[in-house]
Amino acid sequence: MFKLIRTLLNWINRSGQWLGFLGLRMLLGWEFFESGREKFQGENWFADIHDKFPYPFSLLLLILSGPGKLSLDAWIARRYLGKA
Repeated sequence: MFKLIRTLLNWINRSGQWLGFLGLRMLLGWEFFESGREKFQGENWFADIHDKFPYPFSLLLLILSGPGKLSLDAWIARRYLGKA
């Protein structure tokens, strides 16, 4: 009887370590999913406000965020992760 209770408590303890962050993982996963979907289906809102930035930044924002242009994420992946 004691062995069964000990086994059950050990199982609950081990699963609790994994399940403890499940809610946080699901919340962050949903936020990243919505962000990616918005980037994929949304419009380039930098194009509407680029003239309000000072000179060098107004050029940089369009280059880094425009569709078909240099993607900042791709540049970081190539630079720091060595991926194509």
